Amino acid sequence: MTTTDLTIEAPTAAPPSGVAASGGAPAGVVTAEAPARIPTWVPVCRVDDVTPDRGVAALVHGHQVAVFLLSPLPGQDGPTEVYAIDNRDPYSGANVLARGLVGSAGDRPTVASPIYKERFDLRDGTCLDGDRHVRAWPARIVGGRIEVAVDRTAVGGVAADA
Repeated sequence: MTTTDLTIEAPTAAPPSGVAASGGAPAGVVTAEAPARIPTWVPVCRVDDVTPDRGVAALVHGHQVAVFLLSPLPGQDGPTEVYAIDNRDPYSGANVLARGLVGSAGDRPTVASPIYKERFDLRDGTCLDGDRHVRAWPARIVGGRIEVAVDRTAVGGVAADA
């Protein structure tokens, strides 16, 4: 199995128009609302750089992310799907999930860790074989490129859970 390691760092997004850098509230006003989350789509690689049904590892804003390009099932006409999850295996602590074996459990696309073989649902990061999970990152294909979404607050900083 071939895995490509990529590092992409996107510039920090500017606050949306009408939102002050201080968080959007006028001076002296205290608000209980959390800043709105704005997804920032980070280009990771070209679709042509990824072998279907294999993973690639990418560094997205300091986080190791495993990106998977899944081809339609044999005999089915469907779109190519892309998924992204944390690359760190929560059982071994190693950043290896991009090197895992892609498969399925019923209609759930999965990747099996190459270390202890736990299977993770690529849609939501749930472990099918244990009680731990990994973060699932929104991913899409735009203009022949795979992009991963990074949650950002309206003030342009990376969210604490991103």
